[in-house]
Amino acid sequence: MIVPRHLADENPHFAFFGILAGSAGNNNLHDRTDISGKRGKQMQSELNQELLQNVWEEIIHKTKQSKNNRLYHYTNVNGLLGIIKDRGFWVSKADFLNDSEEIIYINRILDGVFDKFQTMVKTQFTEDETSRQLWAMYLKVMGEVRDRIEYSGEELEIFVLSMSENPDSLTLWYNYASGDGYCVGLDTLEFISAFSVDNGILHDDLYCVIGEVVYERSEQEEQLLTSFLKLFSFVKEHLYQIADLEKTLFLGIVATIIGHSIFFKDANFANEEEFRLAFISKDLANQVKFRGRRGVIMPYIDFQLKDKLPLRHIVIGPRNNSDIAKKGVTYFLKKSGYNLEQIQVDYSSVPLRY
Repeated sequence: MIVPRHLADENPHFAFFGILAGSAGNNNLHDRTDISGKRGKQMQSELNQELLQNVWEEIIHKTKQSKNNRLYHYTNVNGLLGIIKDRGFWVSKADFLNDSEEIIYINRILDGVFDKFQTMVKTQFTEDETSRQLWAMYLKVMGEVRDRIEYSGEELEIFVLSMSENPDSLTLWYNYASGDGYCVGLDTLEFISAFSVDNGILHDDLYCVIGEVVYERSEQEEQLLTSFLKLFSFVKEHLYQIADLEKTLFLGIVATIIGHSIFFKDANFANEEEFRLAFISKDLANQVKFRGRRGVIMPYIDFQLKDKLPLRHIVIGPRNNSDIAKKGVTYFLKKSGYNLEQIQVDYSSVPLRY
């Protein structure tokens, strides 16, 4: 994924568009070459972009990608009508989803990961004076991040479309389709391609990232720990290109935390089997809309595809046993210009009476 340089330079919150790499450096921290001036700023900007690129690639590498040829979205009948008619989805702001700890859940595991990270770095990277000095700086910056990490997510423009590889989940029927809604199945590759123009860039400052949510705490800790270690290695390897070491470390650490936070959720939500598309931008003020839901004003973005959706399967909810439900779906699809030979329409197999 390419990161517009203005995002990397101007807004530390958008550090999460990147990823890590790593190796080793040499010499003393205080002997770094002066890289100030116009050329130095350009080098620093390019390095920040590379750092962010590395951070994000590491997160995507750790996040499981869909191996299923279909992704499913649960909705009610009005949602189904809107999705097909408008060729798109209403994508909700992350911190307004049903998980009250959405995005900020990661705060709960940071302390343990920080402690493990300190132990590992001491044994792996402190064999020379440069490493020891860099480690001291890393600890200082990590402490600052640790003190300030109780962010609420309000400053982040992250919008999430929740999907699943499970086409007939009782949990999801109840949570998102009232039992009598619909489950919309899409061709995974075609759908992702439509939302991932130019390696994730939808517009100049709008990105789409895709992956399976991680619920197991031990796996979350392992992923975060690995990312911190790779960040340390990356900074050490590029030490003499960095004009402002403290700022670069802060950018990288915050990037790592926020990037992983998109795909980490409490284990109590594991039965949702969520596979999510997250849309991220520096400023979506002109695109954000609002709707009422359960007495709450919900911010969302209406993302529409240029062409018809790659529909392959529609499942009718377990409480919707009307003999005309299937007839209504197929007739609507036909009138909307879809090829019925490409779309399977079924009733749920969940034996639910009410």
